[in-house]
Amino acid sequence: MARSVTVIGLGHVGLPTAVLLAGRGICVQGVDVDARLREGLAAGRCHLAEPGVETLLRQGLREGLLTLHAEPPPADVFVIAVPTPLGPDRRAVLDHVLEAAHALAPALKLGDLVLLESTSPIGTTARIGALLGELRPELDEIAVAYGPERVLPGRILAELEQNERVAGGLTPEATRKAIAFYRLFVRGAVHGTDAATAEMVKLSEREGRPLETQV
Repeated sequence: MARSVTVIGLGHVGLPTAVLLAGRGICVQGVDVDARLREGLAAGRCHLAEPGVETLLRQGLREGLLTLHAEPPPADVFVIAVPTPLGPDRRAVLDHVLEAAHALAPALKLGDLVLLESTSPIGTTARIGALLGELRPELDEIAVAYGPERVLPGRILAELEQNERVAGGLTPEATRKAIAFYRLFVRGAVHGTDAATAEMVKLSEREGRPLETQV
């Protein structure tokens, strides 16, 4: 079981995930580069119009299970939930994802899981795995997986808990770890697969024009 989780990106998925985990008694470290956002959250003010999030935010802060940071602290699981906007060429801009990987690399230790949740083209998880391998070559193998979020605004907390999830790792061990993580708070079934398939699941569910599916 994960004793601590670092969530990078406290937006419409990252923050609800962070407060939900804290509500399950897990030590959560929320990371965001926006200092004003962190200050507001530290004061118990939620920037999302999502039922229940502010209540869990204040509870987590009060109980000391949720802390806020500018840089990723060490943890057992690192969740990357940063924006991936579309560029002029309709390809996903992965700058924030790559910056998150660079930022968390110094905090990694053997046995950790890095879980990407940002909407990303097929191959992004493998790219993150390769980057972390270059940044931390002394670690024999880093467990890296992709877990597409499937939530609707106004129901995010409920859907994070109730929806079925897909978890796809770069290795079978990474998939196993990702499944075990989601089972900490997901009531729906968690389906294991490989990273590329999990990325395709997210792209196939995305409404509107799809992302370019090659990195």
